[in-house]
Amino acid sequence: MVEGGFAYSKIPTLSDLMTTIREGHEKLLEAKRKEIRGILIDCTSAIHNKADLNPKVGDIVRAADSFFSEKKKEIDETALISLLESMATRLWARRDSALIQIEAAIAPPPPPKNPVGNDSTDTDVPKFVEPFSFMKSKIFVGTIFRSEEEIELYLAQVERDLKAKLANHPQGIKIY
Repeated sequence: MVEGGFAYSKIPTLSDLMTTIREGHEKLLEAKRKEIRGILIDCTSAIHNKADLNPKVGDIVRAADSFFSEKKKEIDETALISLLESMATRLWARRDSALIQIEAAIAPPPPPKNPVGNDSTDTDVPKFVEPFSFMKSKIFVGTIFRSEEEIELYLAQVERDLKAKLANHPQGIKIY
């Protein structure tokens, strides 16, 4: 030992230690890649299921597919676990955006306005009221579960919160 507590005799083992660390990092990286690929597949499946071969949403689906193929390449090329972790949020956001666009595109058109001179008035037709929007992250707060009981309590709390929000917003609530 030298002053300061560093054992120079351990330097020859440093290469072996670094190899062990690299191997461990590669295993963690591959596990994270597999997880993110699974999320990517779930996202594309959700978009294709929602689109259901509807020709009105072909452009939306193609744009989403293009985005997800670029991300698939990024997954394979990324060497940092933290970057892969942050990619999940971007994938979910793109999925949600595409689903909202698809929903809007396949929604039935609004009823036509009454022509002038018709006996019915605008008061006969109910006005569309936009539902109140909430982000998923505000409703489903991140947590760690260690038992089934904790999951049940969490879901019960989410259910109570959603019912309270619906009571406060009778026009409906939209989660995005």
